[in-house]
Amino acid sequence: AFRAQEQETRADALQDNYTALQAHMGETGHSSRVEELEEAEHKLEALQTVKDALEGQTKLMREEAESMLTKLHVAERDASSSQADRNEMLQHLQQNEMLS
Repeated sequence: AFRAQEQETRADALQDNYTALQAHMGETGHSSRVEELEEAEHKLEALQTVKDALEGQTKLMREEAESMLTKLHVAERDASSSQADRNEMLQHLQQNEMLS
């Protein structure tokens, strides 16, 4: 009877240890999952920051390119206008030489 009581006590202790271990594993599993989610959230925030920076940089580069394009069109127009002025002046000179 004493031996049966001792084995029953051991079985109860083992069961308690097993239950405590399961509870601890459950807590650990839960907390590690929370940590994974928090880590993923931080990574997502970092990626969003990078995305925002790249979008800002892209916008600045686009504006710079548009400004350069506008300057190029103005320069082309000025060059074309200067060439037309030179051609007109050359015609006047040639006409004056013919008249002379």
